[in-house]
Amino acid sequence: MELTPKNDVIFKMIFADPKHTRVLVHFLNSVIKQEPPIRSIEIQKTELIPEYADKKGIRLDIVATTNTGEIVNIEMQKKNEGDMAARSLFYWSKLFSAQLIVGGEFSELKRTISINILDFTMFQAAYDYGNGISIAKNEGRDEGLAEGEAIGLEKGKLEKARETAASFLAMGLSVKQVVQGTGLSLEEVLRLKNDRNFSP
Repeated sequence: MELTPKNDVIFKMIFADPKHTRVLVHFLNSVIKQEPPIRSIEIQKTELIPEYADKKGIRLDIVATTNTGEIVNIEMQKKNEGDMAARSLFYWSKLFSAQLIVGGEFSELKRTISINILDFTMFQAAYDYGNGISIAKNEGRDEGLAEGEAIGLEKGKLEKARETAASFLAMGLSVKQVVQGTGLSLEEVLRLKNDRNFSP
């Protein structure tokens, strides 16, 4: 079995460990790029229980709450089942609506963000070559992703992987962890480490 960050177990080991959340915080700040940046996150339960017996329950990959109360859902999908837009919007709506309790006000609802990491091409997209993230434009909005502030991620460019690897090294992660977290080769990470003179 191929052990890469696209593997469900490895993906959750890297990003969903409640004792080591700094990698996830760095990832979210790299993707969302908001001001002020996210300072900390808390990993939440991923199973959403249906309200009625005949409704579908779901188990998400990662759910986290930021220090400002925003809710973030991250999904890793390797195979194109043809339903990613509908699935993403469904997941987002469940997390968004679950915030409101009896007697609560709609104004109290916190921003809810859905991030989908896809190992396939979902739609034609325009690339921001400055950060290597594929952002859905009209095609994604037509599918309803924009309504949920969903961010569609395609395979990252090599420069983005290197940028992330450099950040991981600066944070003190081991070369092995950086290889697992970025998908770069061992040789590439070692070369990056030597070029930038990171401490062992």
